[in-house]
Amino acid sequence: MIIDRPTVDPHRPVHVVFAAPWQSIDRHGPGRTTDETWWTFPDDVADGDTVVTVVQGREAAVLGVSVLRMGTDPDDWDLEPADPIASEPLSAAAISRRAGTAVTVDPRSLHHTEGAAVIAAIEGECDAPTPWFALPSPCADVDTMGVSAVESSWGCTGCGRRWAGKTSPRLQRHTTVEVPYDDIGWVALCPSCHDIVHQPLGPSVDELMFGNRPACPACNEHRTFRVLWGMPASPPPYGTVGAGCVVMGDNPTRRCGACGHEW
Repeated sequence: MIIDRPTVDPHRPVHVVFAAPWQSIDRHGPGRTTDETWWTFPDDVADGDTVVTVVQGREAAVLGVSVLRMGTDPDDWDLEPADPIASEPLSAAAISRRAGTAVTVDPRSLHHTEGAAVIAAIEGECDAPTPWFALPSPCADVDTMGVSAVESSWGCTGCGRRWAGKTSPRLQRHTTVEVPYDDIGWVALCPSCHDIVHQPLGPSVDELMFGNRPACPACNEHRTFRVLWGMPASPPPYGTVGAGCVVMGDNPTRRCGACGHEW
């Protein structure tokens, strides 16, 4: 099905607008979406202008490009999605890098050349997103991102998968303050999970890890920790708790972080 979208007028001003909270915005639906969304525009917007919507997640992200439609009443306005269409949130830092001008959560009207460069940068990011490790990040140092064989033996903290054989991916250190586990400041993730948590509006490590584990059968919360029995060769990773040295046939293997139930 061909969708008839408005065309961005290259002669019209381009404005960066801020919307919050980003969770209330239906990125795949038409228009301004819900009344729970708070929008901040520059002062000099007009009907037919181009709007670039920026939100704040873990990082600033661009949701897309729209054409502003305004009526006679100040509250009578809407946004019509226009090309280029972003199927996923785009890194504002990556767009700033491509465009050569800062795209942040601060609403502002762009100069003509700036606006054209930002629209072109958004189109470029839609076609070929900049990988997270090409942008400033505490994880981008390849010399410190590797995980030792002992640390890799626990598998990926995010998806919980463990690999065996010569074709297993190399786990990577994700530097984060979200999980201050024994003050090590990082968790081991497979490349796929590492990419997910670096997405501007991606999940936290906890959201990713607990989302890949079963809910508690007692309270239905998704806060399930693995329970480790015996004497491991190294300290267990984040998300796994040691329970004791005596291994019985019916030792529980999971513990709920919300209600404490074990099963």
